[in-house]
Order: sequence, then structure tokens, then C-alpha cells
Amino acid sequence: MKDSRVKVADSSAKVEDSSPKVADSLSKVADSTSKVADSLAKVKDSFPKVADSTAEVEDSSPESSG
Repeated sequence: MKDSRVKVADSSAKVEDSSPKVADSLSKVADSTSKVADSLAKVKDSFPKVADSTAEVEDSSPESSG
């Protein structure tokens, strides 16, 4: 019976040891999520520019086919 108690205590120690690692991983995930959000904002920002460029290409098409 003593043997299994030692194993339980050992397992508890391992769980406590991994908790900071889990917290660290979660903070890294949160950090990368904000970077993804930042990238998405930049992508959205560039869409109007792409639309403008497309409009310019369409405007010049009749001239080039001339």
C-alpha cells in the first residue's frame, strides 16, 4: 500500500512540475494569437489597395486593346 502512495505523490509532483510549462505554452499561444490578429488586420488593410489596383487595370484595358 505504501508503494502506491509513493507513486501518487510522485505523479502529483510531476503534475505540479508541468503546470508552469502549460502556463508558459498558453501564454505563447495567446502571444501568437495576437500576432495572427495583427496579420489579419494587415491583410484587410491591403484588400482595398488590391481592389484599387484591379480597378486601374480594368480602366486601362480598353486603351491597351485599342
